[in-house]
Amino acid sequence: MRPRHPPRAWLVTDERGDPLAAARRLPRGSGILFRHHRTPPPARRALFAELRRMARARGHLLVVAG
Repeated sequence: MRPRHPPRAWLVTDERGDPLAAARRLPRGSGILFRHHRTPPPARRALFAELRRMARARGHLLVVAG
């Protein structure tokens, strides 16, 4: 197993932008910090699921802010 280093580039999401469009422009292996605290739970889960699919496909690290 290769050691994994922290991502050099990070996207911090919130309700003000389009996180899917921004995530598409990230270099492979970047990090995404998912915040969206004010988004209603059903929409938040759906958005997170889409970002998770994209993160897995592109080798990104996806972290949920508490």
